[in-house]
Amino acid sequence: MNTIQETKARLRALALAMVTILDNYGVNSNQQPEYNIARQELDDIIANIADTPPPEPVTVESVVSVVAAHIGDLEEKIDGLIALANAHGEAQQAASAA
Repeated sequence: MNTIQETKARLRALALAMVTILDNYGVNSNQQPEYNIARQELDDIIANIADTPPPEPVTVESVVSVVAAHIGDLEEKIDGLIALANAHGEAQQAASAA
């Protein structure tokens, strides 16, 4: 599989080949607009290829793992709140008993 950098390099070589053909053989006035459009499209493609690969597609497994992680965090927070409420209740009982 080609890397993104290899793909960009190959597209740049293609763009250079187009310029070389134009320089060596020329194009007639009827072909010039088509050549310019093709060259601009190629330049746009090269410019718009991101240097980082796209993110991995979302899968059921990835969603489940994220949800499970959030549930685990939520369980810890709930346990912390219960412990805090228990400590507060015990403090109130101790204060009212005194």
